[in-house]
Amino acid sequence: MDELYTVITGMGNQRMEDIGIGAFIFVISASLVSAFAISSLYTYFFSRRATGSQVHRAFPLLSIAITVIFITIQFSLPLSLGLLGALSIVRFRTPIKEPEEIGFIMLVIASSLSCATFNIIFTVILAAFAIVALIVMEGITPLTKGNLNGGMLVVRGPKKGDSSKTINEIQRECEQWLPKGSLHSITSEEDICITFVFHKTKNSDISSLTEKISTAYPDFKFNLMVNRTAGL
Repeated sequence: MDELYTVITGMGNQRMEDIGIGAFIFVISASLVSAFAISSLYTYFFSRRATGSQVHRAFPLLSIAITVIFITIQFSLPLSLGLLGALSIVRFRTPIKEPEEIGFIMLVIASSLSCATFNIIFTVILAAFAIVALIVMEGITPLTKGNLNGGMLVVRGPKKGDSSKTINEIQRECEQWLPKGSLHSITSEEDICITFVFHKTKNSDISSLTEKISTAYPDFKFNLMVNRTAGL
């Protein structure tokens, strides 16, 4: 019991041989719990995005592996240098598709190192600040949800009747509803295709524009490509 109390309240001054196997198992368990907590945070705040690589599934194994490795080498300089050399040839084969994934991986590494150096208090403080940061980011994001950062609208439909009149009317509607935009291209071969590039605008303006064109030209279809919005 005294060993566990020393680990929990210590500031990284304990040696492995001083704390015993019970405290060692406790440290590994704390690392695993922190990994599951970080994985839950990732799922809660970013599971709605379909572009992520589901990297949170590796957090538990990654956490306990890092903890054990650094407990093993923390008092051996040759082993530490050897580990750095070994890690230098390791690369992520799956590309990181979301920048938040880098932050969560760093959280796992930081919490694992805190547990490995018997700084359990640091792990708790780190988790608290991470939760606060995520809540702040989540609160700021809705302020920009009603706007698009910019993008491209492609209107495509069959050629019927006077194609030049159709093109002029669609172009006029685009310029009216997307004042911060410009015509990118017009093609009128087999089908009519109009590409309009716009800057920051409201979602409602895009909806009104497509609804009006759909009403006037029911055979026309739309492709909307938007720029990625900045977080903060």
